[in-house]
Amino acid sequence: MEQEKKPFIEMLPKVYGLYTGGFIAFIILMAILEQMGLGAETIGILFIAFTVVVYAGIGWLSRTMQVEAYYVAGRQVPALFNGMATAADWMSGASFVAMAGGIYFGGHGYLAFLVGWTGGYVLVASLMAPYLRKFGCYTVPDFIGTRYGGNLARLFGVIVLVVASFTYVTAQINATGTIASRALQIPFEVGVWFGLFGILLCSMLGGMRAVTWTQVAQYIVLIIAYLIPVIWMSNKQDFGLIPQLVYGDAVQRVTELEQMHQVGVLKPTESFAGLKALTVPFVAAGGGMEAWKFVTLAFCMMAGTASLPHILMRYFTTPSVKSARRSVAWSLFFIFLLYFTAPALATFTKLQILDPNLASGIIGKAIAEVNALDWIQKWSTVGFLAISDSNGDGILQINEFFMRGDIVVLATPEIAGLPYVISGLVAAGGMAAA
Repeated sequence: MEQEKKPFIEMLPKVYGLYTGGFIAFIILMAILEQMGLGAETIGILFIAFTVVVYAGIGWLSRTMQVEAYYVAGRQVPALFNGMATAADWMSGASFVAMAGGIYFGGHGYLAFLVGWTGGYVLVASLMAPYLRKFGCYTVPDFIGTRYGGNLARLFGVIVLVVASFTYVTAQINATGTIASRALQIPFEVGVWFGLFGILLCSMLGGMRAVTWTQVAQYIVLIIAYLIPVIWMSNKQDFGLIPQLVYGDAVQRVTELEQMHQVGVLKPTESFAGLKALTVPFVAAGGGMEAWKFVTLAFCMMAGTASLPHILMRYFTTPSVKSARRSVAWSLFFIFLLYFTAPALATFTKLQILDPNLASGIIGKAIAEVNALDWIQKWSTVGFLAISDSNGDGILQINEFFMRGDIVVLATPEIAGLPYVISGLVAAGGMAAA
């Protein structure tokens, strides 16, 4: 079927409602199988395999040879679903796994990224999306060539697009390799090729039409995967079921623990490639960043967001200019759901590691005891975590615990002692974002 039919567009809420219900049922099934003795590695593989097969299936069913369907999804994507697809497109694997990690290590200063990205979508809504849709082009270089005339402008547009895309894809592929290497127990390099193969299956045959419907499915997976661990930890620690609104008390507790463990005072005396120790307090003065750096970083993020080629492409797919504006608003809402949660996730994860009153707390404990923990061993094996007894006292200090910021999200379920099905879910969410 080459052209999207009206009944299909009208059935989208029902189709994706059933898909969401099916995915939740799969999570419940995995939880039951875990209780029956199914191994952690098998659960991780099943989560990744199930979601990738679903995405590939959507890509296959959406295959097309029609130019308008391939490049702009037939210009029939409703604003709500275009917003979901844009959110999934924007929240890359790097963003999914690195945002909470950045806040964990960088404190409030890292919120400059959130400010900039939010401002960027305001620019897109007011200055970019309506006019891209109004011109009725297929690609951003095509729009530039039409707007400014001649093939020279179009050529420069292509060059900028290729350079920006390669830079962006580098972070994407790195995140894919990180997630796949841990979830599937395979080398990082093999994980990279696995991710590339999955992208090929999802997009090559159906172009923008396949990408759109796949990304809506991916957003559902990634937002469920991001919210469940945070809500679980918040409720487990008696902070309630809405962590985004109640984690202020957790921040206060983390601040006390950081002072007790001398965060920012004890500096690392050793270094490990790609890993770092916690050296910036969560509520450091100025957010651990000078004011001019915060402002310029936010501005750069704002300008960058408003010019990302794969995001701007999404606004060629709506039925009208009005729908393009609405889809930007929906995009911002769906992105907000995740980014509003990231500070809470970073806070609860830090609390799990620093608080000696919690079973998960490791700072201040004997290094031999910490090294015996399953999650420490597994993440150390793949090179994403390291412990060093710098002062030789056998007790783990804050400046002796090193890890990659990427694993804050991925390792949180294991750190908090949640069922492994949650770890598999988070890995599937990371792959969906990638």
